[in-house]
Amino acid sequence: RTNADTPHDSEVARNFGAEGIGLCRTEHMFFEGDRIDAVREMILAADEAGRRTALAKLKPMQRKDFEGIFKAMDGLPVTIRLLDPPLLVYAISRPLFFLAKSGLFMAPGVTCALKMWHAYPVNEDGVAADSLRWARKTLDRGRALLVFPEGKRNPGSLGAGIDGLTYVALRSGAPILPVGPNPSVVIGCAEAGVKGILCEKPFAPSLKEADAMVAACRANGVKIGAGDLNINLPAYQTAAKMIESGEIGEVKSIHFYGGGGTELSGGGIQQFSLMRMFVGFAEVAWCIGWVDDDPWKDYDQGGSGYVRFVNGVEAFISREKDARGSGFQVNCTGGVFVSNSDVLRMFRSPDGGSSWETMEEIEGLFPETSVVGKMSSHREPDGWLWPGDRNLASVSLFVDYLEQGIDPPGSGDNGRKVLEIAIGLRESHRQGHAPVRFPLEDRDLRMIPHSSRMNYKKLQVGREAYMRQMASHVEDDLVKV
Repeated sequence: RTNADTPHDSEVARNFGAEGIGLCRTEHMFFEGDRIDAVREMILAADEAGRRTALAKLKPMQRKDFEGIFKAMDGLPVTIRLLDPPLLVYAISRPLFFLAKSGLFMAPGVTCALKMWHAYPVNEDGVAADSLRWARKTLDRGRALLVFPEGKRNPGSLGAGIDGLTYVALRSGAPILPVGPNPSVVIGCAEAGVKGILCEKPFAPSLKEADAMVAACRANGVKIGAGDLNINLPAYQTAAKMIESGEIGEVKSIHFYGGGGTELSGGGIQQFSLMRMFVGFAEVAWCIGWVDDDPWKDYDQGGSGYVRFVNGVEAFISREKDARGSGFQVNCTGGVFVSNSDVLRMFRSPDGGSSWETMEEIEGLFPETSVVGKMSSHREPDGWLWPGDRNLASVSLFVDYLEQGIDPPGSGDNGRKVLEIAIGLRESHRQGHAPVRFPLEDRDLRMIPHSSRMNYKKLQVGREAYMRQMASHVEDDLVKV
C-alpha cells in the first residue's frame, strides 16, 4: 500500500501498482489554495456559527477529493486518518487533555496550538514515565483525558492495546470512554435536510446534547423519533386513547413495580415514556430519587423514586421486587389499567366507586397473548430473522406520523424529557434525596449509557463475532462470514 492524500496521488500510486492506501491524511487535503484559509477560519472562529460557516466551505472540497480517491482505488482499501484532536477540542465544550508525540512540539507554530489544546509530549521511542505520571495526575484531578489508542499505521485493522494506556486506567481508576454517535449524526442529518430521523435510545448522554439535537431538528423542520419503545406498540396506544377519552376517569397515579432495574437512561426510558404517555405528556414538576450504586458516578445504573407532574399526577417507581413481579398500574377515578409487561388488562367501575370488588374487566381491548408479539428469535418462511413486533411498530408508527407531519409519541423531545427524569432522580440522591425541580438548570448534566448501548457493536464483540451475528439474520448459503 501507499500513502496518498489527493485524487492525483491516488491515481499515480495505482498506476505504479499500489494495492490500496495505507494512510490518507485528511489534514494534508487542506494545504493548497484557499483551503488552508478555511481551516484557519474554522479553528479560530469566535462561535459555533462561525465554525459551521467555515466547515460548509470545507465539506464540498473534501467530498470531491474522497470521490476521486475512491474512484482511483476502484474498490481497494483506503485507510483514512481524521483530524481528531483539533476537531474534538473545538467540538466538545468540556476541556480536553491529551498526549501528543514529542516530535510535534519541535515546530514553533504547532507547539503554540498544542499547548492551547492542553497537549503533553510523549516520547514514542523510549520510556515515557513522565507522560504516564502526567496522564494519571490529569485524571486524578477529574479532567477528561482524550486517548487515541493507536498512533501508528496498521494494515487495515486496529492494533493491540498498549501497556501504557492500561497502566493509566488501572492506576487512576478512571474509565476510558468512547463518544456515542447519536448527537453528531442527528444534528448532521437534520442540517442536511432529511425528512425524518429515528434513532435508538437513550437519546443522548447529556442534556445539552439532547437540547441541541431537538433544536437542530426543529430549526430544519425534521421529525425525529427516539427509541424502539413499548409506547409504540398498538395495544399500549389503545390503552392510552381509552384513558385519554375518559373511559375510566381521570388519571391520579401510576405505580411501577418490579424493582429499579439496572438502567435509568437505557431500559428505564421505557418506564418513563409509558409514564409520560399515560399522564398526557405533561411536564414534570419535581422528583425525589435513589440510585442503586454511587450517585456521584455519571454512569447509568438502576434507580427508583417519586415523580410529580404539573397536572398533579403522581408516579412511583419501586426500589425492590415483590410478589407482583414486574409491570405497572395506572390508577384512575373510575377504573384501573394494569400491565405485567406481557399481558394488558383494563377494569372499569360501573358505579364510579373505587373498590376492586365492583370492578369489571373491559373485554376484547387487548391481545390475549403477549403484547410484544413475536420476538426477534422467530424466523420467517423466507429465512429472514423476524425483527420483533416492537421494532416494527416503532418504525411503522414513526412513518405514519411522519406522513401526517406531526411528532410521534416517542419523539426526540420525549427522548430528551425521559433522559431528564433519569438524571433528575440521580440528582435528588446527590442532594440527600431532596426534591429536584424541573426543568433542570444544569444542562451539562449527563448519564453515560452502558457500553453495549454507547459503543459500536463490532468493537464490542470483535469483527468475526459481529459478522457471524449479521449472517445469522438470514438462512442463505450465499451468506458467508
